[in-house]
This record gives sequence, structure tokens and C-alpha cells, in this order.
Amino acid sequence: MPDLATPDPARPDISAPDPTTTAPTPPDSITPGPTPPDSSEPADRPRLRHIGIAVVATAAEHEALMDRFTDVLCPDVSHDGPCAVQWAMSSVDGDSLSRRRRRDLLAAIEDTNPGSAASL
Repeated sequence: MPDLATPDPARPDISAPDPTTTAPTPPDSITPGPTPPDSSEPADRPRLRHIGIAVVATAAEHEALMDRFTDVLCPDVSHDGPCAVQWAMSSVDGDSLSRRRRRDLLAAIEDTNPGSAASL
């Protein structure tokens, strides 16, 4: 009967990980996503949130969209005190973005509206 406690050099050690099948370590540039909110926190507690909308529009269309977003967020500009939903809005010209960011945004637009961003 063979001695099972002594490794046989002719047989591979199956207890050690096989380096050809071990998953690669992710690069340092990948960072984990945001920490999920504490589940004990009330769902109706206001939290900072960011809504992103990428558009392909003329200058006039852009201005009209910004005005409409403002109307949605603050329908009564003459109200007293802060808005019910506190907000800020900014807009960035796509030419100021990196090529990668532009490509990602155009791909997202294409995913949402197939055939729409292909001409850019």
C-alpha cells in the first residue's frame, strides 16, 4: 500500500493553485465602487445624488433643455426659501472632454437611441 503522506514526485500537487488557471489580479487603476448606504438608514433621508444626462444638441436646443430642466427642478422661481429638492446644474461642452469620456458618452447615447450618435 502506498504511503499517502509522502508526495509522489511523478504526480502533480493538486492542493497548490495552478498558475495557468488563477485569475489575474486586477490592475491598481480599478477602484471599488461607492460604499452602499447603511441599510439601517431611513430610505426617505435626503442624500446627495448625481443625475447625468448626455445630449447631442445645437446651442439653441441645449439652452431650451437647460431651461426645461430648471422648470422641472424649480417650477416656482418666486418661492420663499430653498427649493423643495435642493439642486445645482452645470453643463460641459463635449469638446472639453477627453476622447475616452466623449466615446463613452456617445456609446451611452447610442445604446439609448440606436443609430442616433453614429453620425458624430
